[in-house]
Amino acid sequence: MLGLPELTAEGQFRACTISRLPTRRSSSLSFRAARLSDLERLVTIHASAFPDPRGSSERRTNFTHNVRGKLSDLIVAQADDEIVAHAFLFRSAGFFGGLEARVGSIASLGVAPEVRGRGIGNALMSELHRLSAARTDALTLLYPFRAAFYAPLGYGPVTSFRRLAISPGSIPREWSKADKKTVIRAMDAKDRAGIEALYEAVGRTKTGRMQRTSALWDRMFLDERRAWFVAVRDQKIVGYTVWSTSQIEEHARTSLVVHEITANDDLSKRLLFGLIGAQRDQASSVFLEVDARDPIDFALLDPDAHVFGTLALEHPFGEVATGPVVRIHDPKTAIEARGFTQDGVAILKIERSAPIEIRVEAGRAHVRPT
Repeated sequence: MLGLPELTAEGQFRACTISRLPTRRSSSLSFRAARLSDLERLVTIHASAFPDPRGSSERRTNFTHNVRGKLSDLIVAQADDEIVAHAFLFRSAGFFGGLEARVGSIASLGVAPEVRGRGIGNALMSELHRLSAARTDALTLLYPFRAAFYAPLGYGPVTSFRRLAISPGSIPREWSKADKKTVIRAMDAKDRAGIEALYEAVGRTKTGRMQRTSALWDRMFLDERRAWFVAVRDQKIVGYTVWSTSQIEEHARTSLVVHEITANDDLSKRLLFGLIGAQRDQASSVFLEVDARDPIDFALLDPDAHVFGTLALEHPFGEVATGPVVRIHDPKTAIEARGFTQDGVAILKIERSAPIEIRVEAGRAHVRPT
Protein backbone atom coordinates (compact mmCIF):
# COMPACT_ATOMS: atom_id res chain seq x y z
CA MET A 1 0.00 0.00 0.00
CA LEU A 2 1.33 3.43 -0.85
CA GLY A 3 1.92 5.89 2.00
CA LEU A 4 -0.42 8.82 1.53
CA PRO A 5 1.29 11.84 3.12
CA GLU A 6 4.18 11.41 0.73
CA LEU A 7 1.93 10.91 -2.26
CA THR A 8 -0.28 13.86 -1.52
CA ALA A 9 2.40 16.36 -0.59
CA GLU A 10 2.44 18.86 -3.41
CA GLY A 11 4.89 18.71 -6.24
CA GLN A 12 6.44 15.32 -5.74
CA PHE A 13 7.41 14.76 -9.37
CA ARG A 14 10.82 14.38 -10.95
CA ALA A 15 10.69 15.29 -14.64
CA CYS A 16 12.76 15.05 -17.79
CA THR A 17 12.15 15.54 -21.49
CA ILE A 18 10.69 12.99 -23.90
CA SER A 19 12.90 13.88 -26.84
CA ARG A 20 12.27 13.09 -30.51
CA LEU A 21 9.09 11.17 -29.72
CA PRO A 22 7.97 9.38 -32.90
CA THR A 23 4.43 9.73 -34.17
CA ARG A 24 2.36 6.59 -33.58
CA ARG A 25 -1.05 6.00 -35.14
CA SER A 26 -4.05 4.34 -33.52
CA SER A 27 -6.97 4.05 -36.00
CA SER A 28 -7.64 7.68 -37.04
CA LEU A 29 -5.60 9.18 -34.20
CA SER A 30 -1.91 9.98 -34.10
CA PHE A 31 0.21 10.89 -31.08
CA ARG A 32 3.28 13.09 -30.72
CA ALA A 33 5.04 15.48 -28.35
CA ALA A 34 3.64 19.01 -28.19
CA ARG A 35 5.34 21.96 -29.93
CA LEU A 36 5.36 25.71 -29.29
CA SER A 37 3.24 26.19 -32.40
CA ASP A 38 0.49 24.16 -30.67
CA LEU A 39 0.06 26.55 -27.75
CA GLU A 40 -3.05 28.40 -28.93
CA ARG A 41 -4.96 25.16 -29.48
CA LEU A 42 -3.62 23.64 -26.25
CA VAL A 43 -4.80 26.62 -24.20
CA THR A 44 -8.27 26.38 -25.75
CA ILE A 45 -8.62 22.68 -24.88
CA HIS A 46 -7.14 23.18 -21.42
CA ALA A 47 -9.57 26.01 -20.59
CA SER A 48 -12.53 23.85 -21.57
CA ALA A 49 -11.28 20.87 -19.54
CA PHE A 50 -10.19 22.89 -16.48
CA PRO A 51 -12.60 25.86 -16.15
CA ASP A 52 -10.78 27.52 -13.25
CA PRO A 53 -9.92 31.24 -12.92
CA ARG A 54 -6.55 30.92 -14.70
CA GLY A 55 -6.13 33.13 -17.75
CA SER A 56 -4.46 32.30 -21.06
CA SER A 57 -1.04 33.48 -19.86
CA GLU A 58 -1.10 31.20 -16.81
CA ARG A 59 -2.22 28.27 -18.93
CA ARG A 60 0.63 28.84 -21.39
CA THR A 61 3.06 28.89 -18.46
CA ASN A 62 1.60 25.60 -17.25
CA PHE A 63 2.69 24.09 -20.57
CA THR A 64 5.99 25.88 -21.23
CA HIS A 65 7.40 26.35 -17.71
CA ASN A 66 5.88 23.56 -15.67
CA VAL A 67 7.96 22.84 -12.56
CA ARG A 68 7.53 19.11 -13.19
CA GLY A 69 8.78 19.03 -16.76
CA LYS A 70 8.85 20.62 -20.19
CA LEU A 71 6.47 21.18 -23.08
CA SER A 72 7.87 18.09 -24.79
CA ASP A 73 6.54 16.01 -21.87
CA LEU A 74 3.07 16.87 -23.13
CA ILE A 75 1.62 14.27 -25.51
CA VAL A 76 -1.08 15.38 -27.94
CA ALA A 77 -3.63 13.35 -29.88
CA GLN A 78 -4.37 14.46 -33.44
CA ALA A 79 -7.27 13.67 -35.74
CA ASP A 80 -6.95 14.92 -39.32
CA ASP A 81 -4.02 17.13 -38.25
CA GLU A 82 -6.16 18.84 -35.59
CA ILE A 83 -5.15 18.48 -31.92
CA VAL A 84 -8.10 16.98 -30.05
CA ALA A 85 -6.55 16.04 -26.67
CA HIS A 86 -3.47 16.51 -24.52
CA ALA A 87 -1.89 15.04 -21.39
CA PHE A 88 1.45 15.27 -19.61
CA LEU A 89 3.59 12.18 -19.01
CA PHE A 90 6.33 13.24 -16.62
CA ARG A 91 9.30 11.02 -15.86
CA SER A 92 9.23 10.81 -12.07
CA ALA A 93 10.79 8.78 -9.29
CA GLY A 94 9.60 7.73 -5.87
CA PHE A 95 10.78 5.69 -2.90
CA PHE A 96 9.16 2.31 -2.32
CA GLY A 97 10.44 0.09 0.45
CA GLY A 98 13.64 2.12 0.66
CA LEU A 99 14.50 1.94 -3.04
CA GLU A 100 14.04 4.52 -5.77
CA ALA A 101 11.68 3.42 -8.53
CA ARG A 102 10.69 5.05 -11.81
CA VAL A 103 7.15 6.39 -11.99
CA GLY A 104 5.16 7.80 -14.89
CA SER A 105 3.22 10.82 -13.62
CA ILE A 106 0.19 11.75 -15.71
CA ALA A 107 -1.43 15.18 -15.50
CA SER A 108 -3.59 17.71 -17.37
CA LEU A 109 -5.59 15.24 -19.42
CA GLY A 110 -7.97 17.31 -21.55
CA VAL A 111 -10.19 16.45 -24.53
CA ALA A 112 -11.72 19.03 -26.88
CA PRO A 113 -15.49 19.41 -26.22
CA GLU A 114 -16.49 18.70 -29.82
CA VAL A 115 -14.98 15.18 -29.77
CA ARG A 116 -15.83 14.01 -26.27
CA GLY A 117 -17.59 10.70 -25.86
CA ARG A 118 -15.67 9.05 -28.72
CA GLY A 119 -13.03 7.26 -26.64
CA ILE A 120 -10.24 9.74 -27.43
CA GLY A 121 -9.33 10.19 -23.77
CA ASN A 122 -8.99 6.43 -23.35
CA ALA A 123 -6.90 6.18 -26.52
CA LEU A 124 -4.54 8.88 -25.29
CA MET A 125 -4.24 7.16 -21.92
CA SER A 126 -3.39 3.89 -23.69
CA GLU A 127 -0.60 5.69 -25.53
CA LEU A 128 0.75 7.11 -22.27
CA HIS A 129 0.68 3.64 -20.74
CA ARG A 130 2.59 2.27 -23.74
CA LEU A 131 5.27 4.95 -23.43
CA SER A 132 5.54 4.50 -19.67
CA ALA A 133 5.83 0.71 -19.94
CA ALA A 134 8.44 1.03 -22.70
CA ARG A 135 10.75 2.94 -20.37
CA THR A 136 10.06 0.33 -17.61
CA ASP A 137 8.27 2.59 -15.14
CA ALA A 138 7.10 0.65 -12.09
CA LEU A 139 3.68 2.30 -12.27
CA THR A 140 1.76 5.33 -13.47
CA LEU A 141 0.19 7.77 -11.04
CA LEU A 142 -2.34 10.57 -11.39
CA TYR A 143 -4.74 12.69 -9.37
CA PRO A 144 -8.18 11.97 -10.88
CA PHE A 145 -11.03 14.39 -11.42
CA ARG A 146 -13.21 11.29 -11.03
CA ALA A 147 -11.76 7.97 -9.92
CA ALA A 148 -14.54 6.09 -11.72
CA PHE A 149 -13.26 7.39 -15.07
CA TYR A 150 -9.88 5.75 -14.56
CA ALA A 151 -10.96 2.52 -12.84
CA PRO A 152 -11.75 0.74 -16.14
CA LEU A 153 -8.22 1.63 -17.28
CA GLY A 154 -6.71 -0.36 -14.42
CA TYR A 155 -6.27 2.37 -11.81
CA GLY A 156 -6.87 1.79 -8.12
CA PRO A 157 -6.74 4.07 -5.06
CA VAL A 158 -3.90 4.33 -2.56
CA THR A 159 -4.22 4.96 1.17
CA SER A 160 -6.73 7.66 2.03
CA PHE A 161 -5.70 10.64 4.13
CA ARG A 162 -7.20 12.98 6.66
CA ARG A 163 -7.15 16.76 6.57
CA LEU A 164 -7.34 17.86 10.18
CA ALA A 165 -8.75 21.21 11.25
CA ILE A 166 -7.66 21.61 14.84
CA SER A 167 -7.29 24.25 17.49
CA PRO A 168 -3.57 25.08 17.98
CA GLY A 169 -4.28 25.01 21.71
CA SER A 170 -4.99 21.29 21.45
CA ILE A 171 -1.29 20.58 20.89
CA PRO A 172 0.28 19.88 24.31
CA ARG A 173 2.33 22.84 25.56
CA GLU A 174 5.12 20.57 26.77
CA TRP A 175 5.84 19.60 23.15
CA SER A 176 7.37 23.04 22.63
CA LYS A 177 9.72 22.79 25.60
CA ALA A 178 13.30 23.31 24.47
CA ASP A 179 15.58 20.32 24.11
CA LYS A 180 19.18 20.91 25.21
CA LYS A 181 20.58 19.52 21.97
CA THR A 182 17.91 20.58 19.48
CA VAL A 183 17.30 24.17 18.37
CA ILE A 184 14.14 25.30 16.56
CA ARG A 185 14.71 28.41 14.46
CA ALA A 186 13.57 30.15 11.29
CA MET A 187 15.17 28.92 8.08
CA ASP A 188 17.88 30.96 6.39
CA ALA A 189 19.30 30.69 2.88
CA LYS A 190 22.09 28.28 3.77
CA ASP A 191 19.57 25.72 5.06
CA ARG A 192 18.18 24.81 1.64
CA ALA A 193 20.64 22.01 0.92
CA GLY A 194 20.03 20.48 4.34
CA ILE A 195 16.24 20.60 3.92
CA GLU A 196 16.39 18.94 0.51
CA ALA A 197 18.79 16.27 1.80
CA LEU A 198 16.52 15.54 4.77
CA TYR A 199 13.47 15.26 2.52
CA GLU A 200 15.23 12.60 0.44
CA ALA A 201 16.69 10.79 3.46
CA VAL A 202 13.28 10.51 5.14
CA GLY A 203 11.75 9.54 1.79
CA ARG A 204 13.99 6.49 1.66
CA THR A 205 12.36 5.26 4.87
CA LYS A 206 8.85 5.65 3.44
CA THR A 207 6.78 4.04 0.73
CA GLY A 208 5.24 6.39 -1.79
CA ARG A 209 7.19 9.63 -1.26
CA MET A 210 7.97 11.20 -4.61
CA GLN A 211 11.14 13.06 -5.48
CA ARG A 212 11.02 16.79 -6.23
CA THR A 213 12.59 18.73 -9.06
CA SER A 214 14.89 21.70 -8.46
CA ALA A 215 12.29 23.89 -10.16
CA LEU A 216 9.65 22.77 -7.70
CA TRP A 217 11.93 23.45 -4.73
CA ASP A 218 12.59 26.90 -6.22
CA ARG A 219 8.87 27.65 -6.39
CA MET A 220 8.31 26.48 -2.82
CA PHE A 221 11.19 28.49 -1.35
CA LEU A 222 10.37 31.63 -3.35
CA ASP A 223 6.75 31.70 -2.20
CA GLU A 224 6.76 34.70 0.14
CA ARG A 225 3.58 33.53 1.86
CA ARG A 226 5.35 30.51 3.29
CA ALA A 227 7.28 30.48 6.56
CA TRP A 228 9.97 27.82 7.01
CA PHE A 229 11.38 26.58 10.32
CA VAL A 230 14.10 24.00 10.98
CA ALA A 231 15.13 21.75 13.84
CA VAL A 232 18.92 21.68 14.19
CA ARG A 233 20.95 19.22 16.25
CA ASP A 234 24.75 19.01 16.23
CA GLN A 235 24.77 21.59 13.41
CA LYS A 236 22.64 19.31 11.23
CA ILE A 237 19.02 19.80 10.12
CA VAL A 238 16.98 16.96 11.59
CA GLY A 239 13.52 18.33 10.84
CA TYR A 240 11.60 21.16 9.23
CA THR A 241 8.09 22.49 8.82
CA VAL A 242 6.55 25.03 6.46
CA TRP A 243 3.27 26.87 6.84
CA SER A 244 1.32 29.88 5.64
CA THR A 245 -1.23 32.05 7.41
CA SER A 246 -4.38 33.57 5.98
CA GLN A 247 -7.34 35.78 6.87
CA ILE A 248 -10.65 36.15 5.10
CA GLU A 249 -10.50 39.88 5.83
CA GLU A 250 -8.55 42.26 8.06
CA HIS A 251 -8.88 41.58 11.80
CA ALA A 252 -10.73 38.33 11.08
CA ARG A 253 -9.70 35.00 12.50
CA THR A 254 -6.34 33.73 11.31
CA SER A 255 -5.86 30.24 9.93
CA LEU A 256 -2.52 28.46 9.80
CA VAL A 257 -2.09 25.96 6.95
CA VAL A 258 0.74 23.48 7.51
CA HIS A 259 2.10 22.38 4.15
CA GLU A 260 4.62 19.88 5.47
CA ILE A 261 6.30 18.47 8.57
CA THR A 262 9.34 16.30 7.90
CA ALA A 263 11.66 14.91 10.59
CA ASN A 264 13.96 11.95 10.97
CA ASP A 265 13.08 11.26 14.62
CA ASP A 266 10.10 11.60 16.94
CA LEU A 267 11.71 14.23 19.16
CA SER A 268 12.26 16.63 16.27
CA LYS A 269 8.74 16.07 14.97
CA ARG A 270 7.27 16.69 18.42
CA LEU A 271 9.21 19.95 18.80
CA LEU A 272 7.97 21.12 15.40
CA PHE A 273 4.39 20.31 16.39
CA GLY A 274 5.06 22.25 19.59
CA LEU A 275 6.11 25.24 17.48
CA ILE A 276 2.80 25.07 15.62
CA GLY A 277 0.92 24.89 18.91
CA ALA A 278 2.81 27.95 20.16
CA GLN A 279 0.99 30.01 17.50
CA ARG A 280 -2.25 29.67 19.52
CA ASP A 281 -2.36 33.37 20.38
CA GLN A 282 -2.40 34.36 16.69
CA ALA A 283 -4.07 31.47 14.86
CA SER A 284 -7.52 30.20 15.74
CA SER A 285 -7.26 27.04 13.65
CA VAL A 286 -4.58 24.84 12.11
CA PHE A 287 -5.04 22.76 8.96
CA LEU A 288 -2.74 19.85 8.15
CA GLU A 289 -2.83 16.58 6.24
CA VAL A 290 -1.90 13.28 7.86
CA ASP A 291 -1.98 9.65 6.82
CA ALA A 292 -5.25 7.86 7.55
CA ARG A 293 -3.37 5.67 10.03
CA ASP A 294 -1.58 8.51 11.84
CA PRO A 295 -2.61 8.46 15.54
CA ILE A 296 -1.80 12.14 16.16
CA ASP A 297 -5.41 12.95 17.13
CA PHE A 298 -5.10 10.68 20.20
CA ALA A 299 -2.47 13.07 21.58
CA LEU A 300 -4.61 16.20 21.12
CA LEU A 301 -6.85 17.73 23.77
CA ASP A 302 -10.07 19.36 22.49
CA PRO A 303 -8.93 19.59 18.85
CA ASP A 304 -12.40 20.94 17.94
CA ALA A 305 -12.23 23.83 20.41
CA HIS A 306 -12.26 26.35 17.54
CA VAL A 307 -15.64 25.23 16.16
CA PHE A 308 -19.11 24.20 17.29
CA GLY A 309 -20.50 20.84 16.34
CA THR A 310 -24.04 19.88 15.43
CA LEU A 311 -26.60 17.53 16.90
CA ALA A 312 -25.62 15.00 14.25
CA LEU A 313 -21.86 15.36 14.86
CA GLU A 314 -20.74 17.07 18.03
CA HIS A 315 -16.95 17.13 17.71
CA PRO A 316 -15.78 17.42 14.08
CA PHE A 317 -12.16 18.29 13.45
CA GLY A 318 -11.30 17.03 9.98
CA GLU A 319 -12.21 15.36 6.73
CA VAL A 320 -11.24 12.10 5.03
CA ALA A 321 -10.21 12.23 1.38
CA THR A 322 -8.80 9.92 -1.24
CA GLY A 323 -5.35 10.44 -2.70
CA PRO A 324 -4.07 9.68 -6.18
CA VAL A 325 -4.77 6.53 -8.16
CA VAL A 326 -2.09 4.21 -9.53
CA ARG A 327 -1.80 1.64 -12.29
CA ILE A 328 0.78 -1.15 -12.44
CA HIS A 329 1.78 -2.04 -16.00
CA ASP A 330 3.63 -5.24 -15.16
CA PRO A 331 3.64 -6.94 -11.73
CA LYS A 332 7.16 -8.30 -12.21
CA THR A 333 8.60 -4.85 -12.95
CA ALA A 334 6.77 -3.26 -10.02
CA ILE A 335 7.69 -5.95 -7.50
CA GLU A 336 11.34 -6.02 -8.47
CA ALA A 337 11.58 -2.22 -8.42
CA ARG A 338 10.86 -1.83 -4.72
CA GLY A 339 12.70 -2.89 -1.59
CA PHE A 340 11.62 -5.31 1.14
CA THR A 341 12.44 -5.41 4.84
CA GLN A 342 12.53 -9.21 5.16
CA ASP A 343 13.76 -12.04 2.98
CA GLY A 344 11.45 -14.90 2.08
CA VAL A 345 9.40 -16.61 -0.63
CA ALA A 346 5.76 -16.05 -1.58
CA ILE A 347 3.41 -17.21 -4.33
CA LEU A 348 1.21 -14.49 -5.82
CA LYS A 349 -1.91 -15.26 -7.83
CA ILE A 350 -3.22 -12.33 -9.85
CA GLU A 351 -6.69 -12.52 -11.35
CA ARG A 352 -6.66 -13.74 -14.97
CA SER A 353 -2.91 -14.39 -14.77
CA ALA A 354 -0.68 -17.34 -14.01
CA PRO A 355 0.80 -17.55 -10.47
CA ILE A 356 4.26 -16.06 -9.92
CA GLU A 357 6.91 -16.80 -7.32
CA ILE A 358 8.45 -13.88 -5.41
CA ARG A 359 11.80 -14.65 -3.83
CA VAL A 360 13.31 -11.87 -1.68
CA GLU A 361 17.02 -11.98 -0.90
CA ALA A 362 19.00 -9.15 0.71
CA GLY A 363 15.96 -6.88 0.45
CA ARG A 364 15.54 -7.29 -3.32
CA ALA A 365 12.85 -9.33 -5.04
CA HIS A 366 13.20 -11.72 -7.97
CA VAL A 367 10.04 -12.80 -9.77
CA ARG A 368 9.52 -15.85 -11.97
CA PRO A 369 6.56 -17.94 -13.17
CA THR A 370 5.57 -20.88 -11.01
